[in-house]
Amino acid sequence: MVFQAAARMTPGGGDHGQELTDLLEVLKAIADVHGHSWRHVERVAAAKRAERGAFAARLYLH
Repeated sequence: MVFQAAARMTPGGGDHGQELTDLLEVLKAIADVHGHSWRHVERVAAAKRAERGAFAARLYLH
């Protein structure tokens, strides 16, 4: 599911709302399986962003 949704998100491919929604739901399910609320994941992400910065450069490694 994750790889299929990500593969459909090509640059200039238009609106990626459906694929992003699919990815978000998969990530939420993974967090739940591992005993974490989505709110907890967001707090950890915010702390990492504050410490290390955000993904502002949007560099992709191929």
